[in-house]
Amino acid sequence: MTLDRTQWITRGLKRPAIYAITALTLLGGILAGNVQADPAADALAKLSDPTAIYASGDDLKKWCMQAFIDANAVEEGRARQEQIWTDMWTEIGAALAALPAEVAKAVVALPGKMFEAITGIPSWAFWVGGAVVVVLLGVGVWKLLVAAAPAAGHVVASRYLP
Repeated sequence: MTLDRTQWITRGLKRPAIYAITALTLLGGILAGNVQADPAADALAKLSDPTAIYASGDDLKKWCMQAFIDANAVEEGRARQEQIWTDMWTEIGAALAALPAEVAKAVVALPGKMFEAITGIPSWAFWVGGAVVVVLLGVGVWKLLVAAAPAAGHVVASRYLP
């Protein structure tokens, strides 16, 4: 949608007129020397007179108050932004301090994960299975020795077992 010249002119003149009225009101208060601590409140107090440009100056009061609210919001936003920025850098520092521990933990867990990725068998099952195989082979060899040469089994047992 494009604006033709008449729409641009009406929009273009409305805001500057409001800004000019606000500025002149504030400037008048400054020149008169009776400015209060809050220029927006001072401008609103001056607009309570019945000879204002608008009926009770409602429109101007509204825009002055809106400007005051916006100024407060900007100040609060700036403080909040600084707090968020500080929190972000604190969080980054904590994450960087914890990084070496996480890397060490990952390096320690890497061999087990590699074995499991290659074979598909969890490392604990591999070690338990290996222990079972070693025990069964040991018992099998013992039974063969005892069956083949009963005297040799007794000698081996007395020599190697306490």
